[in-house]
Amino acid sequence: MFDTARPEQVLHLAAVHFIPYCNQHPAEAADININGTISVLDAAERCGTVKQVFVASTAAVYPIADGAMDEAHPTGPMDIYGTTKLATEKLASEFHLRTGVPTIIGRFFNAFGPNETNPHLFPEIQRQVLAGARTLQLGNLDPKRDYIHTEDMSRAMAALLGLGIKGQGTFNIGRGIEYSVREVVAAFERQLGEKLTIEVDPARVRKVERMHLLADVRKLKAATGWEPKWDIDEGVGTLLKEKVLDRS
Repeated sequence: MFDTARPEQVLHLAAVHFIPYCNQHPAEAADININGTISVLDAAERCGTVKQVFVASTAAVYPIADGAMDEAHPTGPMDIYGTTKLATEKLASEFHLRTGVPTIIGRFFNAFGPNETNPHLFPEIQRQVLAGARTLQLGNLDPKRDYIHTEDMSRAMAALLGLGIKGQGTFNIGRGIEYSVREVVAAFERQLGEKLTIEVDPARVRKVERMHLLADVRKLKAATGWEPKWDIDEGVGTLLKEKVLDRS
């Protein structure tokens, strides 16, 4: 594929990234996320036309901590997924040192948006609500996450690729605001105009959970001038409207 397309930019976003699945299938997660990255970077090197590489990492490389974390914060993943993505970062750094190809590592925080294929929080609430449920079956309710709309993420990637970075850089890609599960449910209530009740499903409760995961995005903003455009209510409204239109 690389030999045919002869790309100048490579964006490596592929991964197994649903944390419970990765924890249950560590060998598969390591094979896809680590060996898959090796394959992509080796192909980029052999191609000879690549002038820039973007590699997706994750906020899961950070340890449990309170407050916003910047890119200089020590890493310390607490799950298999974060461990595989920290390895991905090391591979990307080694690729740059070996080839000299400018390489950007983007540490994605919690994405939400259309066409989600994993049962993360937003699509799971969306699925239950659109199936008619007004009592939601959810897991941990109090942990807070930095949710960023996928359109804002794509704009951030484009802005970073447009910088013309000559070396290697690592950037958090988040919104800089954190929300609890209860607050996300409240956003769905506002967009629906209806009351939602929450029941904790023991099968959905994670035994090991971090209470906060918040991005310090000052480096990204200073480098690119990027600002997020989508707030949580706009994103939820679009998700619900899109699905209603699909049914008509």
